[in-house]
Amino acid sequence: MNSWLFRVSTVALAFAVLAGPASAHEPFVEEEMARRTGSLVADEDFSFAQPFVIEGNIEESRAIFSYLHPGDVDVFTFTLTPDDFLVPGIYPPVFAPVIVSASALPPACVSYNAAYPVSALLGPGLPPPPADVELPFDVPAGLGVVYAPNPALAPGLDRPVFNFPEAEYAWLLPQGLTEYCLLYAPFLCDFSNTISTPVFVPGTYFIAMWNPTGKPMDYTANLGFREDLFSGPADTPEKIAARARADTITPMIERFKMNAVPCNEIETRP
Repeated sequence: MNSWLFRVSTVALAFAVLAGPASAHEPFVEEEMARRTGSLVADEDFSFAQPFVIEGNIEESRAIFSYLHPGDVDVFTFTLTPDDFLVPGIYPPVFAPVIVSASALPPACVSYNAAYPVSALLGPGLPPPPADVELPFDVPAGLGVVYAPNPALAPGLDRPVFNFPEAEYAWLLPQGLTEYCLLYAPFLCDFSNTISTPVFVPGTYFIAMWNPTGKPMDYTANLGFREDLFSGPADTPEKIAARARADTITPMIERFKMNAVPCNEIETRP
């Protein structure tokens, strides 16, 4: 299997990060979520004017606990250089696409059973914006769009749920994904309702997430898929940096956990 096919095949594991231990993610808490949960530390609200800057390897898994106020669009950004497409440890040099993985997952609360947040990837070399989708923002000149729909299930069908017992969380999954396929049979997963896109062009990219109904909601931005940056000996600068970021930010998730608002109180919040 050549290196390009190997990299693209990893898309099938994009959501497997949900199955890892809580300490394996690089978690963050958005400022709005932090205000609602009492977290003492938080990043700023994410928008096109002030996007969340993703540092390090974009393929590295991250869990960002976030909140959408009415009509809100959360925005994350990252920049790829030519070196990011270079496969390490191979000579002569071999270049391969970078895999961008993203999805917006509501907490598994009854009040969110009808919430279907969506995602879009904006960047150079991507196709034009879809004509049949009304985006709640203007696409910057020179950028294309990959849109990930999140269609509602037919009435009477139960939404798939991913339980994360190590962290006492559970999320509502988009159609095509189940806890079983993510944990035991990734080849059975359908990632078409998520961002799982190989990109080939250096430049600045944006990931946007929003609720098409405009209603406020809690959600987790699940970005990236690689857990190997956190496993094994810290024998490379990249692994050392990844661990340092995780060690620095992990206490946020603990504060969120201790101050998390129960599902049955969500509908009563402002």
